[in-house]
Amino acid sequence: MKKKASKAEQKKKIRSIYLKRRNNLETDKKTAADKRIREKLYTIKRFRQAKTVFVYASYKSEVDTGELIRDALKMGKKVAVPKVDGQEMEFYEISSWEELFPGYQGILEPQSTDKKPVYPVDSDIMLVPGAVFDRRGGRIGYGGGYYDRYLDRVVEKYGHKPFLLALGYQVQLYHGTLPLENHDRKMDGILTEKSVIKPTQETGKAGWIVDILEVVIEIVIELIAELLD
Repeated sequence: MKKKASKAEQKKKIRSIYLKRRNNLETDKKTAADKRIREKLYTIKRFRQAKTVFVYASYKSEVDTGELIRDALKMGKKVAVPKVDGQEMEFYEISSWEELFPGYQGILEPQSTDKKPVYPVDSDIMLVPGAVFDRRGGRIGYGGGYYDRYLDRVVEKYGHKPFLLALGYQVQLYHGTLPLENHDRKMDGILTEKSVIKPTQETGKAGWIVDILEVVIEIVIELIAELLD
């Protein structure tokens, strides 16, 4: 009898599949999707009201955050970007994109030699990258666990966390429930070029019905869009 794969093994397989989907996005479609994501983000109340935006510096095929960071600074918001130090991650405030330099695995990050890290309050927003997401707020990242550990530390120390909004493309949405482990934090919202998703909490049969209905709606919307093109 074949042994059932562990959640860690399942996550690794799913991560690989969905990262390939993201990596295979055509450049022009990705650029257009990035623009739509920014436009949708700027209309979200939690973003508009946040004084500080905690946001990753995009790397390779991630949803681009370069223009987003520049726009947030123009809006008068404080912007904090992560920097990896060993197994931990801290956020540091920046005043321009040009303050970022290649760091961990070549990812752009702040030079923090003369700055203290900044920590979020519950009215702030954190824009989170990832490999794949589900409609219940489930997220599978890249396997390092940096965001999970950081948020655990923030909650333990301050008793709160920022609003967690995942940025991804529609091809990164998983139809069903991801095989999350106990340490995997769920998102408060998921934003793609086509959807602003407030995670559903239904489980079991009700959850599957919600998933099916949402998939059908997505297909109908895409068909209408194609007919109108």
